Amino acid sequence: MIKIEFVTNNIYFEDKCLMFHNIFNKQIRDVIYLNEFIFIKAGRRIHLPNDNYKFEENIFKFNNEGELLYRTGMLRVEYPIGSGVFEDWEASNMSIVDNQLYLGYSKGYEAWFDIETGELIKAQPENRK
Repeated sequence: MIKIEFVTNNIYFEDKCLMFHNIFNKQIRDVIYLNEFIFIKAGRRIHLPNDNYKFEENIFKFNNEGELLYRTGMLRVEYPIGSGVFEDWEASNMSIVDNQLYLGYSKGYEAWFDIETGELIKAQPENRK
């Protein structure tokens, strides 16, 4: 059994409790359970000051025993395109598409990551082929 409490940001596995926001300084936003694995999208904690918040990998993959297998999701993008200015973005939405981790970003980008390893496959502005 796996139980997730969104108010306290605790994840209860069979034999342990993971206090998510205490460990990662992020709040759980979205969860996908697939094939004995849990994918979590996390972000800024809404109810607490975020003065020390840093942008970093915000997608987490755990096995059903609570072992963190990888973190992914950070995307370095030249924005606006052709400007020579690069920004680091955290994923703002997450889904599984064609057995790949599909992540959307708030400024109109999308990216696909390998579901097994968390490695970036490709990234592009949304709705491009």
